[in-house]
Amino acid sequence: MLKQIISIITLTLICVACVEGATIIVPSTQIANCYGSDGEPSNLTLILDEAKYGLSGYKITLSFTSEWESLIKSTSFPDWTNGTNKIIWKLPGQTVTLTAADLYNVIQPGAVNVPLCSLEIAGLTFGTTSLKVDIVEMTDDYGKPVLIAPSPYSPIVIYSIPPLQSLLKAPRDMNHDGLLDDFNGNHVIDTNDVVVFFHSWSTGITNSLPAAPFDYNKNGRVDVNDVVEYFNLIW
Repeated sequence: MLKQIISIITLTLICVACVEGATIIVPSTQIANCYGSDGEPSNLTLILDEAKYGLSGYKITLSFTSEWESLIKSTSFPDWTNGTNKIIWKLPGQTVTLTAADLYNVIQPGAVNVPLCSLEIAGLTFGTTSLKVDIVEMTDDYGKPVLIAPSPYSPIVIYSIPPLQSLLKAPRDMNHDGLLDDFNGNHVIDTNDVVVFFHSWSTGITNSLPAAPFDYNKNGRVDVNDVVEYFNLIW
């Protein structure tokens, strides 16, 4: 009995040790359109939620949990790296290794919500994937490894929306926020897009399409209020 209790306590301590540490936050995102591989990408930023003992730098490899649905088009680094960063492996691609160093000790012990890098992710086919973050090395200001707990699953949802009317091009997401805004696909956002959006809703075209890329009021469906919200944004 004593051995069983000791085993349970040991296992509990191991489990606690496994989940302790900082977390790299990978936000969920959606890519509004990948129709004909001509859709706009979406942007996301990886965040280290806590740098308890500061941060000297990192080397991380980014990839996707499922292949061929999306790729990394480009990356950028926060100001604290001050140009001391490098992209290993050519972009665009589905895997990339990034390195960065904090030479000027900008990230002090106790810092929270530290940006690590920003990514521009494009969708290739309709579907869902997520970003994998493999820590090759992440070191604090005392030369010790930064303990990283497993990150929660954060889906990247990719939609494919065809042209909303004949003679038009597929709609686009010009500002990369996961919502369509160039509804006639001419790379210009203006009142003509409001007309196309309203026509698509009023004639029921959007009924057979995924709601998320049109859902400006975030109520889970496409309705006239989405058209109003969109009009107010561009006006």
